[in-house]
Amino acid sequence: MKFSFTKSTKGVFAALLVAGAVTTAPAQAALIDQWEYEVDSGFASFDPAQGPGHTYGVVGSNNNAELGLPTVLKWGLPSTQPNANPGQQQSGLSVTSHVSSPPAPILNTNGPAENGAVLTHDNFTLAQTGDSLTDAVLMSQLKLYAFPPGNDGSPPR
Repeated sequence: MKFSFTKSTKGVFAALLVAGAVTTAPAQAALIDQWEYEVDSGFASFDPAQGPGHTYGVVGSNNNAELGLPTVLKWGLPSTQPNANPGQQQSGLSVTSHVSSPPAPILNTNGPAENGAVLTHDNFTLAQTGDSLTDAVLMSQLKLYAFPPGNDGSPPR
C-alpha cells in the first residue's frame, strides 16, 4: 500500500504530529510533603470466644464505626480471693484510635513518627476456672489525604 500526501493533508499530518508530541510529554507530579491522616483499629479475631464450653471466654465490645470490629476485649472470671481483685474486674485489651476524629492531624513526609493507635492491657487476678485470651488479631486501617486539600490534584474532600 502506498500513501501519498497532498498539500492539504501534509499540513493536517504535521499538526497531528505536533499535537501528539505535546500530549505525550511526561507528567510531573507535585511533591506532597504534608498529609492529613486517620487511623481506625479493631480486633479482627480473638480466642477463645465466649460461648458453649467457654462460659467466661473473651467478649468483644465497643465496635469501631468504620471497621465494625470490637475495640475492647474482656475475659476471665474475677478472683474471689481476699484482696486479689477488689474491683472484681475482668482482664482486657483495648485499642484507641485517637486520630480518627476531626480535626485530622498532620503528618510530614520524612518527618518524625506520629501517633496512630494505642493498645492498652488491663491485667487483673482471675479465678482458675475462667478462660484467658490465647490470641487476637488487631487490624488497623490508615487513610492519607494530601494537605492542604487538593494539593495532589484531586478535589478537596
